[in-house]
Amino acid sequence: MLTIRPYRESDAESVGRLIADTYSEFNLSFASSEERAKLLGPFRHAWSVEPAHREAIAQVIRAPLVFVAEEDGEIAGVLRGRKERLASLFIRGDRHRRGIGRRLVEQFEQEC
Repeated sequence: MLTIRPYRESDAESVGRLIADTYSEFNLSFASSEERAKLLGPFRHAWSVEPAHREAIAQVIRAPLVFVAEEDGEIAGVLRGRKERLASLFIRGDRHRRGIGRRLVEQFEQEC
């Protein structure tokens, strides 16, 4: 079952990894590994256990409106934005074409 809910700070690790994976696969496939690391910014450290890396990722995720889509206990998508401005939307590659993005956008629109 799919649940759309507000982001919690405890989601930062899962959301950071989701963003790193989807952004790399769908937006940065053209880039060399060196360029990709630069373009990912702090998300290049999504698997690090270093507290400074984790805090940097959590800080980038923070926005006035952040929603996650949770399915079967896993984060399947995330939407970030502020009133009337969607900033980013990421859906796990293996969960595309299931309406997750649409549901996140609908939740965002309800809040605006």
